[in-house]
Amino acid sequence: MDKSALLSERLPQDTIDVPGVGTLTLRGLNRWQAVKVQEAKGTEASEKLVLLYGIVDPALTADDVDQWYRVAPAGEIEPVARRIAELSGMAGDAPKSGVPRVRGKR
Repeated sequence: MDKSALLSERLPQDTIDVPGVGTLTLRGLNRWQAVKVQEAKGTEASEKLVLLYGIVDPALTADDVDQWYRVAPAGEIEPVARRIAELSGMAGDAPKSGVPRVRGKR
């Protein structure tokens, strides 16, 4: 086993377009960040932490995220936060196991 590989950051990345603004580079959250988000679950702070941790370019501060919340159209932020959650394996529709479902059965 390669200990250095185990202890190095290897988070998935992606980009997303914000219409009329530009492209953001996103990454999945690490375990520590995911725990912090879960601790804040059910509050506005939860989604703000997802954005703070998951947007890597341009890097945003907590104040930047607060400002974006104040000026963004209502539907602009949710797709960004959802994509970060997907990259992190935290999306509600993320697979819970490697066992495929049988078609037509639930």
